[in-house]
Amino acid sequence: MDIPSSPSILIIDDSKDLSLSISLIFEMEGYQPTIADSGQSVKRLLAQTEPNYHYDLVLLDLHLPDVHGRDLYPLLREAPATSQSSIIVFSGEADLRMRVELMAMGADDYLVKPCSFDEILARSTIQLQLSRLRQEKQDAEAQIARQVHYLQAINQIGNKAAQYLDLEAMLNEVTKAIITSFGCAGCSIYLYDPNMDDDLQLLIQVTNGTSTMPLAADVTSSLQLTPSIHENVVSVPIIRDDTILGMCLIDCDPAQVAGLIPVFTVLMTQLATAVTNAYLFQDIQQHNSDLEKLNRQNASLLEAEQTQRQQAEQLHYMGQLISASLNEEDVFSSAIDSLRAMFNVMSGSIILRDPQTGDLLFASSMDELSALQHTRIPAGKGIVGQVVATGYPLIVNDVQQYPHFFAVPDSKTGMTTQSTLCVPLNVQDRIIGAIQLINKKNGRFSETDLNLLSGIASSIAIAIDNAQLYRQQATLIQQLHASQDQLVQSEKLAATGRLAASLAHEINNPLQAVHSCLQLTIEFDLPPKKQIEYLQMATEEVERLSALVNHIMDFSRPSTKKPTAESINKLINQVMRLADKHISHHNWTIEQHLASDIPPIPVVADQIAQVFLSIVLNAFDAMSDDDMLQIDTQYKDGWILARFRDNGKGMTADVMENIFEPFYTTKDMAAGLSLTISYNIIRQHGGYIDVESEPGQGSLFTVRLPGPQK
Repeated sequence: MDIPSSPSILIIDDSKDLSLSISLIFEMEGYQPTIADSGQSVKRLLAQTEPNYHYDLVLLDLHLPDVHGRDLYPLLREAPATSQSSIIVFSGEADLRMRVELMAMGADDYLVKPCSFDEILARSTIQLQLSRLRQEKQDAEAQIARQVHYLQAINQIGNKAAQYLDLEAMLNEVTKAIITSFGCAGCSIYLYDPNMDDDLQLLIQVTNGTSTMPLAADVTSSLQLTPSIHENVVSVPIIRDDTILGMCLIDCDPAQVAGLIPVFTVLMTQLATAVTNAYLFQDIQQHNSDLEKLNRQNASLLEAEQTQRQQAEQLHYMGQLISASLNEEDVFSSAIDSLRAMFNVMSGSIILRDPQTGDLLFASSMDELSALQHTRIPAGKGIVGQVVATGYPLIVNDVQQYPHFFAVPDSKTGMTTQSTLCVPLNVQDRIIGAIQLINKKNGRFSETDLNLLSGIASSIAIAIDNAQLYRQQATLIQQLHASQDQLVQSEKLAATGRLAASLAHEINNPLQAVHSCLQLTIEFDLPPKKQIEYLQMATEEVERLSALVNHIMDFSRPSTKKPTAESINKLINQVMRLADKHISHHNWTIEQHLASDIPPIPVVADQIAQVFLSIVLNAFDAMSDDDMLQIDTQYKDGWILARFRDNGKGMTADVMENIFEPFYTTKDMAAGLSLTISYNIIRQHGGYIDVESEPGQGSLFTVRLPGPQK
C-alpha cells in the first residue's frame, strides 16, 4: 500500500546535526520534515500548529535537555496535531524495560541509535502504511456501524409506518423517527391530494427547534425522480410504481448528506408503500361511508319513488299542456286548471310583476279569487311581494300571525287566508311574478308541496314568458311591416316627384289641346261638322290624359303586396313609359333588348316596378346629355336577369360598398333610401342586386330574380 503523498514528519532530537541529516534524507524522499530540539520547542510548535493540520509520523528522542521522552509522549498523544500520528522512539538507550514501557504506552516502534538511514526510512514507511491501514479499518468499521444503524433505523421506521393506517398519525410518527434516528434538524413531508391534480400540500413538518425548514417551492420548482440537495436540505421524492406521490425535505448535517441520500431513498420507498396503504384505507373508509349513505338514501328513494314518478308524469303532462299555446290567456287558463288538479287547495292565483312600476298584478285566479282579477298590489307588499322581492319561495301555515300579511285581497274576496304556499316565477334569473296557493284542505303545506310547485312554476314561467315574447314580437313585426310599407310608399311618391316636371308637361299638353278645341267650339261659329271634329279631338286628349293619370295612380298607390304572375319585360316597359317624357327632355339614347323567352314569375308587381324605376332614375342622375342607357333581360340557369347599364360618371369602390346602406347618398337634398328599399324588396323576393362600376366608365345594375327551373 502506498504512503500518503508528501507525508509530514516531526523530528524531535537534541542533536542538531543528526536532526538536519535525517531531515535532509526525508526531504529527498518526499517528506515534509519539521525539527524540534527540546520539550519547550515541541510545546510551542504544537501550540502554533493550525487546527486542521496533523503530522503523519513523529521521531522521538528520549533524552532531551528539558524533559525525558517518556514524559513528553503523553503530550504528543493529547495534542490534535499528533494524536493520530505514528510515533517511533529513536534513542541510544537499549534498555529492554524502557522499550517495553514505551511500547506499552502506545509507541509504534523503537529504534536504537546508531542505525542506518535506510532502516529509519524503511521503519517510517512501514509505520505510515500501518497507520493508513489502521485508519482505513477504523473508517470501514465506522461505515459498517453507520450502515447497521441506518438499516436498523430503516427497519424500525418502516415497521412504525406500517403500524398506522391513519395518514396524518403515520406521517407524524415517521418524521419524528427520522429526526431522532438520523440526528436531523427538521423534516417536512409534502403529498399530492390523490383526488385532485393540484400543487403539493404540506401535511406534516417537525423540527427540533433549531431548524427553519424551507417550503417545497423554495427547494425545487418541480418534482424529480431522483433526490436533490439544496444547501443543507435533501429533497427526496416519494415514489410508488413510477408515480410521484410527493416529496420529503430533510434538514441534515452537510457532512452526512452524501451517505444519507441512499438511506433516505430506501426509506421513502417504504414510506410510499405506507402512504399508498393509508390512501387505500381512506378509500375503503370513504367507500364504506358511501355505502352506508347509499343504503339510507335507497331506503328513502324506494319509499318516495312511486310518488316522484307520479309527480314527474304530472309535471310532464302539465308542461306539455301549458306550453301548447302562445296565447297568454290560454297559458293562464291551462296553468290554473293544472294547479287545481294537482294541489288540494281552496284557491290560488298567478301574479305577475309590472316591469315598469314593480307593482304586482293578479293575472289569473281560481274561481274563489275571481274578484281579484287585474287587481294591483304595491311592490314588496304582502307574502307575494316578499317572494318576488327576494326570489325565495315561502311556506306560511299561520298567515294571520305573519308580520308581512297583506289583508286587502281578503277584504275584496271575503275569504280568510289561513295558510299559503308561494313560489317565484323565474325565467333566466328574471323574476316575472309568483304563484300563490291558499288554504290547503287536508293539512299544512309541506316541503314536498314546495318542491312540486317549484317544478311546475318553472314550466309556467317559461310558458308565460314565451307567450309575452310572442305577443311583443307579433306587435313588433306588425310595426316593422307598417314601417316598411310606409317607406316603400314614400319611395314611390319620391320617385313620382322626381318625374314631376316631365309628368306635368305630359299632362299640360293634352289639357292645352282640350282647352283649344273647346274654345274654338264655343267661341266661334263653326259648321256642325267642324264642331264635331274638334270635340272628337278633345275627347281623344281627355282619354289620353285619363290613361296617364291612371298609370301614375297605379304606380303611386299603396302596394297590395299580393304576388301575381307577371312578365318582367312588361314591368320594364311600364316603367319606361312612365319615364318617357323625362327622357324626351334630354338627348339620351335608350336601348332595350328584352329576351322573348322570359317566363312570368310570381312577384308584387308594383314593388318590382318601383325597383326598376329607382335604378333607372339613379342612372339618369349619373348621365349627361348624349349618354346612353341599355336595358336587357335574360333567363339563365334558373334566374331571370334584368340589367341596366349606363355610360355615366360611374362610382368609386367606396361608394359601391355603401350604396345599399340606409341614408347613404352622394346627392344633395336626398334621403338616400331608394336603393336600400330596392335591395330589401329584391331580397324579399328571393333575389339579389349586383353592381359593377368604375369612375368615368358608367355603372351596371343587375337584378336577379328566381325563375322556374327549366
